[in-house]
Amino acid sequence: MTLLHSGSARTAFAVALALALGVTPSKAAEHDGPGQEASRHFHRGVELSEDGDWRAALIEFERAYAITPNFRVLYDIGQCRFQLHDYPGALTAFQKYLADGLELVPPDRRATVASDIESLKGRVAFVRLVTPETGAEISIDDTVVGTTPFASPVTVSAGRHKVSASKSGFAGVVRYVDVAGEETLDVPIHFGAPTETAAGAAVSSPARGRSLAPAFVAFGVAVVGAGVGSYLGIVAIQNKHDLAGTCIADSCPASSKPLYDDAQRNALWSTVGFGAAIVGAGVGAAYLVFTRPHESKPSPASAELRIVVGPGSIGVAGTF
Repeated sequence: MTLLHSGSARTAFAVALALALGVTPSKAAEHDGPGQEASRHFHRGVELSEDGDWRAALIEFERAYAITPNFRVLYDIGQCRFQLHDYPGALTAFQKYLADGLELVPPDRRATVASDIESLKGRVAFVRLVTPETGAEISIDDTVVGTTPFASPVTVSAGRHKVSASKSGFAGVVRYVDVAGEETLDVPIHFGAPTETAAGAAVSSPARGRSLAPAFVAFGVAVVGAGVGSYLGIVAIQNKHDLAGTCIADSCPASSKPLYDDAQRNALWSTVGFGAAIVGAGVGAAYLVFTRPHESKPSPASAELRIVVGPGSIGVAGTF
């Protein structure tokens, strides 16, 4: 191929292009109106290409062409894209160079570029995206090329490519394909089932109300404590009343000692019960006031609270 040029050849071509515009290389676009800026970009591109900085040179040439669309700059754009292995871009630039230049392209250069075009055709391939989904965004090698459906296959360089597809409501699809020169490869894109968001359900549960189980347990302890305290308080009062019936002038017989002990014990547990009621009510109220809502998780078992009464003891047991 004739696409690889030495620095001197590129300089000669830059001079030829400037002369074709009718001015010296240092003022290549002064006669094009806004071409002064285009000239600066063009000559900067020439310098960068001579240094082998093809990416930066391409940017300068394309900027010059955008300002002043002179078909001759397309040749430089094609050169840069070829050096960057962007064969589809080089092919497009050279084809447009001949189409726009027509008879202004010298016969020998037209023949050379036509030969280059034929060679480049063997280095490009075509990817046809096959999917029933419309509106899916397609990227090839992380560059967006459009949304489905495509009117024609996408032109790519021969070789391996990463094909990505994304659409709102579906999980993204990524495929790697190998395509040979001049081949047209069908690439099926199959999206899975819609995500929960698309089906109307949240992917992650939103923050729900806080669990009330701790508050229920605390208030349950308060209710049980108050009940136990009230019951044993009444029993203690009855014990004292019975004890008073056995005593004369504050003098009690020895046989009344068990009754006295029962009265004392019941009064103590009554006090404990009322204390538990106060603590339980305080803890439950504090939980409702100070705790924040959080992601609730299903509990395998519901809270259970029960009173346990044993010989000489009384208490509360539960699971939650």
